[in-house]
Amino acid sequence: MAEFFEKEMDNLESNHNPYKGLYEVFILYFDEEKGHIPLLLYSDEKIVQKPENMRPVFKHPIWFLDIDDISAQNHVDLEFKDKMYLARKFYAKSDREKRRCGIQKEAPETIVIILALPTKLIVFGGELIQKLTTKMIDGFGNHFCELIESEILRMSPIKTSEIKEKINNGDIIKRRMKNEIKEICNCYFSNVIKPEGAKSIKQQLQEFGINISQKIMAWLGLSVDPMKLKQIAEKLASYDNVIVAAITNGDHDLVVQLIADNEKSLHLFIEKIVKPIDGIDPTMDISISYIAGSKYLK
Repeated sequence: MAEFFEKEMDNLESNHNPYKGLYEVFILYFDEEKGHIPLLLYSDEKIVQKPENMRPVFKHPIWFLDIDDISAQNHVDLEFKDKMYLARKFYAKSDREKRRCGIQKEAPETIVIILALPTKLIVFGGELIQKLTTKMIDGFGNHFCELIESEILRMSPIKTSEIKEKINNGDIIKRRMKNEIKEICNCYFSNVIKPEGAKSIKQQLQEFGINISQKIMAWLGLSVDPMKLKQIAEKLASYDNVIVAAITNGDHDLVVQLIADNEKSLHLFIEKIVKPIDGIDPTMDISISYIAGSKYLK
């Protein structure tokens, strides 16, 4: 459940969206040239920048099924790590010029909506994905073509005033979609997880078996002197807060996974322990997420 609680709970409750981080919504379309293309991600657009977060979205079995094979009431699910990805697929009206020979202008757009939830909240997923899909079809079914065209034009190296206007209109549609997603999800979760009252959100989620004690899970990608690689890996693995120090053949010589109480303690560990080790390049890749329900928190 690493990616669902990216902010301190106090910040969530004061940000007028107490359920932000509990769920993720992805809306994509099938591009005739490039394949699966994200149109919208809620609540954090930066998710698309992390390939590991998008892998279950791009590899979801929903892409390999025809719409006719999926009934109007059914969704297709994929469990990946501690999340369940519930997906629906539908057609949207289109009148844009297609960029692939043989595809008619009127050929409908193929839209996929995916809802990601912690696996322990899967009981809520079926009804919520249905509500989201219904809203996207009824409220935006005639606007997907306009949104898709704006995203294609966004990549144009030359942007005329007409192109800029179309991109702006697409941004307006996207903001409206995000507001609807937020309203639907918050309204739904408010019926099962109350943001106010005798019990806090934290206590209520714990009743579902979800421990949201905030700690940080971090991954360090290190470049290391080959002559000292094994020695450094063993040294880092000896620290109590290090889960694993793995020698790899990928982009990094050594990948270290560790737990920290907060970002300050994480950076102190990196600056005081990791970087001073002889043989480690001080420039490194750092990936951070808040974790909950992990066996390492017990």
